[in-house]
Amino acid sequence: MGRAYESIMAGLTEAVEDVQGTEKKLKRHTISVVPVKEYDAEQVKQIRKSTGMSQKAFAGYMGVSDKTVEAWEAGTNRPSGAASRILNMMEMDEHLTEQFPFVITASKARRNAEYMEKLNKADEQVQNGQVITKSLDELFAMEE
Repeated sequence: MGRAYESIMAGLTEAVEDVQGTEKKLKRHTISVVPVKEYDAEQVKQIRKSTGMSQKAFAGYMGVSDKTVEAWEAGTNRPSGAASRILNMMEMDEHLTEQFPFVITASKARRNAEYMEKLNKADEQVQNGQVITKSLDELFAMEE
């Protein structure tokens, strides 16, 4: 048999001996999972409004349809599973949507395009043997 097989068997043998023996040699980790929080219509609406997003943008961020967000906020349906986890994360960190910007505004998209244009121009200058006399901070200064 190959070395991979031998390594796997050695690990399994060690694990079995550890379980059956009185002296525990292997590390053990205990974890607990916080139950998924349930959100009502008003809580969903409050979280969405705290992000400054429209229902449409919020739906895009959450990876659900506009109708789903409408249903959550109307109380027809409730978010579950991963959606509830994301809502919980938004409650815990008011900057989450900024740190993980899955949805960007048109103005930010425009600034990103301008940045890429400057980067491409600088790259072209370097490729042509031109010396760039500005610092990177000056070259890529972006207005917020």
